[in-house]
Amino acid sequence: MNKILKTAILSITLFSLVLPTAKAKGDYYPSMTALYADNKEGVHYTREWKQQEAKYSTGSSLVADSNIFVAALHGGSIEMGTTELALATSGEIDGFNADKGTLSNQTKHDFFNFNGMNPPGQNGNLHVTASNYDDKDALRLVEQNKVGVAFHGCTDAQPTGGYNGYKAILIGGLDTDLKILMEKRLKQAGFNAYITNQELYDGDMPQNLINKTSRKAGLQFEMTTSMRASLFGTNTREKRRTTTNSDFWHLTNTIREALLEYEKGLN
Repeated sequence: MNKILKTAILSITLFSLVLPTAKAKGDYYPSMTALYADNKEGVHYTREWKQQEAKYSTGSSLVADSNIFVAALHGGSIEMGTTELALATSGEIDGFNADKGTLSNQTKHDFFNFNGMNPPGQNGNLHVTASNYDDKDALRLVEQNKVGVAFHGCTDAQPTGGYNGYKAILIGGLDTDLKILMEKRLKQAGFNAYITNQELYDGDMPQNLINKTSRKAGLQFEMTTSMRASLFGTNTREKRRTTTNSDFWHLTNTIREALLEYEKGLN
């Protein structure tokens, strides 16, 4: 190999190593790091997360209160309704029009939510695709849990392959066994839910944040607009938590019970 060719190959290799993270099609920012550098927390967005407790004593293994992580990566006014679903699924219902008896069990799970706070029509730029999601707290939480579930939103027109997008729940991710169980339980509960192989919504990329659990697999929900809107009396950022309806709690409890059933089978 001549000297000129070697130099050219070396230059290309070095250039490729310093390329920034590629933006997903339609995303304004290539990463959460870039988003945070350009927006102010508490003004353009809020974050909320919680890590449940763990217990240890000499002679025994570390025991976590939960092995389940729940997330809304595009919550608030980005993909509306996903924050509320993630909070209730994780067992955090303070501020909701509900009491402790509304949940079928009192188990709580780790969660992370990112909430768009811009005026209507100005939150799309805050969407960073899950495969480029480098928030350090979200990564830390998902990596220390065995089971992960993320709530996302799509429109009624986006599902293809002959599926009806009206009040639909698309199930994706790399956790195949959990997908099968979740589809079964949601259908039994009367929901229009199905496992999707549709590109962009099947959540099959290993880089997808929800697939970065300790088992390298997670579950991703893509809920259509009509599905999410049907769960609230007033579908606004300010009113959703206080206007949840019976369908919201039926869906939340179905998901929570399926997650606990699956977690039990892993132990």
